[in-house]
Amino acid sequence: MSGKDLQAATAETMDAVKIMIRVNADNVDKYKGIPLETCLEVLD
Repeated sequence: MSGKDLQAATAETMDAVKIMIRVNADNVDKYKGIPLETCLEVLD
């Protein structure tokens, strides 16, 4: 996100969070949160 303005960086981050939630929506144990190791390609 380096070099981007705040609005663009925030939009990109929220898109990544939406994808992470969508990918992990079927997790049985939702109280443990999103396992980041399953979303590394989204965070890259």
